[in-house]
Amino acid sequence: MRFNIEEIIKKALRKYSTKNIKISGKDYPLYLVPELSDEDLNIFEGFLFVSTKDRSEVSYLKSRYRPPVSGYAPRLGLILYDDHLLIKDYRRNKHIIKTLNKMNKTFLNKLKI
Repeated sequence: MRFNIEEIIKKALRKYSTKNIKISGKDYPLYLVPELSDEDLNIFEGFLFVSTKDRSEVSYLKSRYRPPVSGYAPRLGLILYDDHLLIKDYRRNKHIIKTLNKMNKTFLNKLKI
């Protein structure tokens, strides 16, 4: 199931341009969403997609990372780890965790959009 979820997310993100950003000394691709960006205010938000096996990286991105208020910043994080998908809304500081083998078709279809 992990492979399918990863492919679904990557396919959905292909339509966005990317910019590499540094978080805790590591480079990550930020998929820029034009509707969430405002050049006059110097705000460029988008999706952060991370596939990792490092639990400390997951913990940092889930609990301790705070995006900058201007510049390039993730609005929504999609973090794939073990058999879980963490979806983090960085602006509202809320998250949900889905178990991969318990995802239903409705949820998978939402990821494809």
